[in-house]
Amino acid sequence: MSERTGLLASTGVGLSALLWGCWWIPLRALSERGLPTDWTSLVVYGIAALVLLPMAVRRFARLRRAGVLLLAVGLFTGGMLASWNHALITGNVVRVTLLFYLAPIWGTA
Repeated sequence: MSERTGLLASTGVGLSALLWGCWWIPLRALSERGLPTDWTSLVVYGIAALVLLPMAVRRFARLRRAGVLLLAVGLFTGGMLASWNHALITGNVVRVTLLFYLAPIWGTA
């Protein structure tokens, strides 16, 4: 791996960590402004879906070949993210984050 590629990868990981580390701030801000907890997730992911819709339309044939498995993965991931957002808005951020990321360890015990 070249030095530039390594720097790009490290920057991507750092920005991703920053995004997920601060994710609770806009969620709570929307909730405090009167948007009900679960509607907050719908608004955030609805906007993301609208932004990504043109790409999905261009790749429709490829997505259709992936079939039911891709749809199931998408539904389970969406449910997980909605649950994660609900927990971040209603719970203690540090506790929610620890429980979420340590869950795979407890599942193997």
